Amino acid sequence: MRKLIFLGEGSFGPALLASTVSITGIEPDEDTFALDGSNPQQVRQAVDSICNAVHRKDSLVILCDFSMSKAMEEAWLVLEKRSMIHRMILISGANVPCAAAAMTFKEEIADDAQYARSILSEGKSGISVLGTAVHATN
Repeated sequence: MRKLIFLGEGSFGPALLASTVSITGIEPDEDTFALDGSNPQQVRQAVDSICNAVHRKDSLVILCDFSMSKAMEEAWLVLEKRSMIHRMILISGANVPCAAAAMTFKEEIADDAQYARSILSEGKSGISVLGTAVHATN
């Protein structure tokens, strides 16, 4: 079982989840959480609360905007304090295709490494460069 956390500065986490649901129609389950990163103390409390529901074989999957953000730092401190860093999969630079893959494959792919690779692959496929200036420099 995996707990999926959308997290970032300000409203990044809730906005990423809302965008993913709106675009894909994939509904979050009871083990999917979108945390507002505006208040560091609330981030700590929310992550701590989620950790209370983590069982021995569960892993935590965190999709965030930037791995060095204040919100992610707060989450990291909670996980470190609870000795749960080894159970975390951190995907930094998350986008909608990445989030959709994380939600879709959450229970379908058992191996954490394969799950992370699938999320990254989908996330990379969602990045495009458009514009004439790009072609002029190549």
